[in-house]
Parts: sequence; C-alpha cells; structure tokens
Amino acid sequence: MKRKILAASLVACLCLMTGCTQIHDTVTEERQAQSAQTMQTEAADTETTEAVDSTEESDTEYIDTTYTQEKIREILFGEWKVSKFLGFTKIQNDYAIYPDGHDIIGDHIVINEHTFSSEGIKKYERYQCELSDPVYSVSSIKEMYAIYDISDSVEKGTKLYDMIVNESLQDVEIEGINKNDPTQSWPSADIMISSESHTVILYVDCEYYLLEKV
Repeated sequence: MKRKILAASLVACLCLMTGCTQIHDTVTEERQAQSAQTMQTEAADTETTEAVDSTEESDTEYIDTTYTQEKIREILFGEWKVSKFLGFTKIQNDYAIYPDGHDIIGDHIVINEHTFSSEGIKKYERYQCELSDPVYSVSSIKEMYAIYDISDSVEKGTKLYDMIVNESLQDVEIEGINKNDPTQSWPSADIMISSESHTVILYVDCEYYLLEKV
C-alpha cells in the first residue's frame, strides 16, 4: 500500500514538474517574441527617422543659401519687361522657334511676395501663369554655357555677351497657388539668375530672354 502511495506521489510530482517546465517554456517563448517585436519596432522607427532626415536634407541640399529672402527680394521683385532674345540651348525642342525665338519682346512678367505672373506673355497661352503666395529659392546648381547658341543680336565685346560666356546660370525655384490649375504649383515660364552680375533671365522652351526691370 505504501509503495502504491509513493508511486502515485512520484507520478504527481513528475506531472507537476512537467507542467511547470511547459509553463516556463511558454513564458520564455512569449518574452522572446515580445523582445523580437520590440527590436523590430525600434528598427522601423529608426529607419523612419532616418528617412525623414534624409528627405529634409535632400530638400535643402539643392538650395543656394547665399541667396537670402532679402537678397531674392532685392534682385527679383518688381515688374519686368522682356527686352532681348539671347539664344538657345544646345538642343531645341519642337516648341522652339529658330532662329529668332518667340514674339514676346516687350511683354511683362510680375514678381513679388504676393504674386508671380507671366500672364503678360500675351500671344502664348502656354507660358501664361499666375501664382499667389509664391515661395522663392535659388538652386545651388550652376550651369555653364547654358545659352549655347547665342543670338546674333547680342554683340561680342558687350557686357551682356561677356555675361553669357563667363557666368553660370542658376534656376529660381518658384512654388505657389495656381488659381487656374490647383494641381500645378510651379510657373509655366522659368526665371534664372546669372551667378555674378545677377542678370535676370526668362527661359521658355529652350530659349533665353533678357528681363529688364520697368
């Protein structure tokens, strides 16, 4: 009888020990799973932070910080007249009009803190645009010999000719609210600045024009 009781007690102890081991193993597995999930979450958060930082850096990487908003206002703000055709890029597209460019001499561009408007390019709806609350910045990318095919109307030996061959051009990045097309937040005519003399230039479809402040 004692042997049966002892055997039963041993069996009970073994069952208890087996149950405890299984519980311990289950808890351990749960803790390992939680730890792995935590590490994955932290890694994902780190990647997200790095991606955001990278995006912010890429947004500012191509902005020339030497052009402060005050300097941009000083150079750009005002009403401008298209005064002279300067020339073409090396390769022209189907919209370029060779050899004299578009008939826009005398047309006006308005650039200020409230509005960017090329509505004054009267004969070409393709280049007409008005942006409200525009934000301006200057690209850090400097392009030499952008005006590759210089117009015969630009005389050699003049300051304008020297600017074309000796200075690089930088894009003025413009973004605002387009009243006619909310999906387009940038202008349909581009503005550029020469690197040294800060000559203001209009660019449309592979053609460059000199702008003069009215």
